[in-house]
Amino acid sequence: MERGVRLPYPALKVAEIRIPKKQLKTQILEITNRLKSHGIPVERWGLGMAKTIAHLAKEIIEGETVITVENGEILRKVKLTHVDVRHVVNGVGLQLVEDRQEFKGGRKRRRRITGVTEKMKPGEGPISSAKRALLEELGINYKGKIESLGFEEKTRMSPSYPGLITKYSKYKMRVNLPNSAFRPEGYIEKQPDKRTFFIWEEIN
Repeated sequence: MERGVRLPYPALKVAEIRIPKKQLKTQILEITNRLKSHGIPVERWGLGMAKTIAHLAKEIIEGETVITVENGEILRKVKLTHVDVRHVVNGVGLQLVEDRQEFKGGRKRRRRITGVTEKMKPGEGPISSAKRALLEELGINYKGKIESLGFEEKTRMSPSYPGLITKYSKYKMRVNLPNSAFRPEGYIEKQPDKRTFFIWEEIN
């Protein structure tokens, strides 16, 4: 390991990621050096709403994120599937909202994002990605209809990784949950480093 390089991943320990430790540490070192060479303020990562370099390294290893250089600037590319999750109770339309994330150590991150969003795996289509999102984030093995709402691309500064410009390619989907999958209290996704809370809100 190169001397003088600090590996800033306080919010996500290597032991909590199901990736070989040596592979993860190597990727963290490589991406840290690459980001610093392009002036990315990695010292701000892991604070407030920001994720850590360990999170980004995990995304790269699993094929969810690609880091390139275009026009001299470093760029993160991500393919996403967003699922608008709905249900009707006594004639009242409800929409699922990702309310917040609570990290180990007490750090909280307000989200207020409708539905569930999942990074697509290599070779995965939007329908398969949507079903995986529902299973992994809500624990729902969904077998019903998935409606396509279109596709969009946006390039902007990443709120998760300060200073890193990200191109988001997003497939938009919608599902209406059956009564058997509906939990009025909402859902909690549990991960090694955090818990994500989903709640229902009436559709205006």
